[in-house]
Amino acid sequence: ADKISTQINAQVQNHSLIKFNKEKFLSIALNPNGKINHPLINDIPTGKSLEGFLFPDTYLFPEDINTEDMIIKFLDNFNSKLETAKGNFKRIEDLSLSDYEIITLASIVEKEGDGEIKNNSLIADVFYKRLRGLNGPKKLESDVIILYQLKDWKATIYQTDLDNESYEYNSHVHEGLPPTPICNMGLNSLIAAFHPTPNDYLFFLADENGKIYYAKNYDEHLTNISKYLN
Repeated sequence: ADKISTQINAQVQNHSLIKFNKEKFLSIALNPNGKINHPLINDIPTGKSLEGFLFPDTYLFPEDINTEDMIIKFLDNFNSKLETAKGNFKRIEDLSLSDYEIITLASIVEKEGDGEIKNNSLIADVFYKRLRGLNGPKKLESDVIILYQLKDWKATIYQTDLDNESYEYNSHVHEGLPPTPICNMGLNSLIAAFHPTPNDYLFFLADENGKIYYAKNYDEHLTNISKYLN
């Protein structure tokens, strides 16, 4: 939310959009309940932010738009993309996930995937299998979730981070989904989370060029690590 508000603030200063207020934008984005009227707010648990709901896109605003109406434009756009992504999706009943939880998963897919619907949908299914416990404990074991905790997408993750139980966003030690989405995702990640592609994989990794490799078991995963990450 802070990154988006900074980008908007830079743009509006160039056009003298005096009704935009960065501090007010952040105040609403960080705690929207009771501050803004939009149907999507009902999907966001009390006390949670608009992380994941501010769809990244090009927006055209009138010069006299106020902060609340600007955020509503963001939410209207996200709601449209959400309905597109859901389509005729049949909810995975055995997980009983809410829309908010699937959006949270979509945000993880956004950071783990390559943006292509094919790979994002395969990765989403891997995570659904992990949530079911098909890989043992119901842990996502996703490093990008820790990076969100560290507030640095380029941070080096150490073993002490992987073992840190005090990290609320540490899927290596905590089962299930993180408390909130970890980013504002694109449409392909939303579609992938609502329409995962069934597969036999339990692991995946990306090489230094972003190419993704999959494995059906841990031994295959170790082989991929040796071939593509060393």
